[in-house]
Amino acid sequence: MKTIIRFLDSRWIMPVVFVVLIALGLILDPERSWGGIAWTFLSGYAMYFFGLQLAAPHLLPISPDPQSRRLARRLLVRFAGSRKPMMAIVREGKVLPGPDKQSREKAGGDGAIFVDSTSAVALVTDTGLSRIVGPGVHFTRQNERIGKVIDLRIQAKGKDVEAQTRDGIRVKFKINIRFRIAGIESRKVLEVDRKIEKWPAPYTWNKRAVSLIARALSQERAGLDQIFAWDELPLNEAIKRAHEYVAQYTYDGLTEPRNPQANPRQDIQRRLEDDVRKALADSGIKVLRVRLSQFTPADEAIDKQRLEAWKADWIRRQKIIEAEGRTESYRLVEMARAQGQMELVLRIGRALEVSQQVGVENADLIALRLLEVVEQLAAEPGLREFLGEEPREALDQVQRKLLREGTPGGASSAP
Repeated sequence: MKTIIRFLDSRWIMPVVFVVLIALGLILDPERSWGGIAWTFLSGYAMYFFGLQLAAPHLLPISPDPQSRRLARRLLVRFAGSRKPMMAIVREGKVLPGPDKQSREKAGGDGAIFVDSTSAVALVTDTGLSRIVGPGVHFTRQNERIGKVIDLRIQAKGKDVEAQTRDGIRVKFKINIRFRIAGIESRKVLEVDRKIEKWPAPYTWNKRAVSLIARALSQERAGLDQIFAWDELPLNEAIKRAHEYVAQYTYDGLTEPRNPQANPRQDIQRRLEDDVRKALADSGIKVLRVRLSQFTPADEAIDKQRLEAWKADWIRRQKIIEAEGRTESYRLVEMARAQGQMELVLRIGRALEVSQQVGVENADLIALRLLEVVEQLAAEPGLREFLGEEPREALDQVQRKLLREGTPGGASSAP
């Protein structure tokens, strides 16, 4: 079967048909051979042409208007007459190569292009834009050719960017942007009445979409060595503004702000999104979202320098905390020493008050009591460490004197 199909597609089919028609003419009218041959050729051609006229409008998925039918018949007749019309298929925003693997991106002339539901095509002439066609089958004119192909789906672009902060440090980050042609909206297939529209298109298409696409194509700009297409404009606008916003921050303010509630990356991201939308509001391009990655230094040595700076800062804080701790310990020691001295004076004072109350005849008991107080003070743990050198020496002298001289009434302690 494949061999037969390849034979029918080859150029040898015409001589074979020609021979068959001559044979039929001789068989049908052997007495008038030329008349039979002529009749066979004329009737065969009439049936062939009549069949093309009937079948042409139904071979392609075209609208049933008279002009589309007429163009379809003309295309099929042209093809049947061994004149190859221009044929191209546009799918997912790209012109597919032909069966011979040759590119058809700039193909033109009489023919047809098949555009899928995610694309639109701008047909151009030598003088500029001719028309914009959306999804479906479209017939081209002699002077028309395929120009720009527009992808109706959401576009996503990204680029690594290097900018300079206010203090002269270069940082790296990535900008990602999502956009689409304005006026082209996704359709919810589940909400479409399948009885009316059996195969609904995934995107809306109307006359407003044609004007917005034309407006977007008019935004294309020529640079020094290249042409910026419409789908490159949103990313270029975002990059240009990102340089301005990053230059307003220092590196520390951009990566480690003093305010823990601040988020410079989100602030720049929000400003970028708003400003790019405003800049492209009348361009036929709808910006959906702008996102930024984390900021990192372009030079790895900067990270090492910052690490050393952070290390020195933390060491400085450590030294300050240690000094404050030592100061506090000295303060507590001096406070305890003062409290110990005060306690010593208070106890001796209380002992003297008691001696005045009991009288002189009980001086021995008072002396013994005073000696007991001094011994208790000397025996308390940590008191000698808190007392200064002079109070400790005075305490030792009092204790030695009481032990050496004994009580006033003649009582004496052991030497």
